[in-house]
Amino acid sequence: DYGVPQFRRRIIALCAKSKIAPPIPNKTYCDPEKGDLKPWRTVKDAIGDLPLLMPGEVCPSIPNHYARDHSPRILELIKRIPKDGGSRRSLPTSYWLPCHLKLIKEKSRGAESVYGRMAWNKPSPTITCRCTTPSSGRFLHPEQDRAITPREAARLQCFPDDFLFPEGFGPAERLIGHAVPPLLMSVIGKSL
Repeated sequence: DYGVPQFRRRIIALCAKSKIAPPIPNKTYCDPEKGDLKPWRTVKDAIGDLPLLMPGEVCPSIPNHYARDHSPRILELIKRIPKDGGSRRSLPTSYWLPCHLKLIKEKSRGAESVYGRMAWNKPSPTITCRCTTPSSGRFLHPEQDRAITPREAARLQCFPDDFLFPEGFGPAERLIGHAVPPLLMSVIGKSL
């Protein structure tokens, strides 16, 4: 609701020593079908201009824009998932991993979004500290057959391209996923 291209619920406590309550910022964006504000920013708005990458490839001109190299089995699974918002549930169960088949037998609703693709024209799902790992959520690129890169995750969190994260997926994911989007902090700071 504040320009971050991501669905993410946050609880932010604004406290004041005085009896005057701190102001809550007015929303500036909304679901385009339900309001008169600017439409929510989307995955395409955030990452649509980044260079294409194959699994395991590195873009030398953009910091932290490097893709995971998926195993042949996982890459085959990813290639079959429908583009622009599809999920593993779109596939015949013969392509599911044993752990996903176990969920059906146990009638569990867990792991609903794993191996899911983001949709271009919607905000992304919550960027977590495992955001470049397709087995941890809806973290597949909308079109390319790979998980998102740390730079794509950082952009979905509103970090500028000149903000550098440590090399390596784990350290970058943790910092990006645990961060409060800088744009959101700016909106809150301005309202105070």
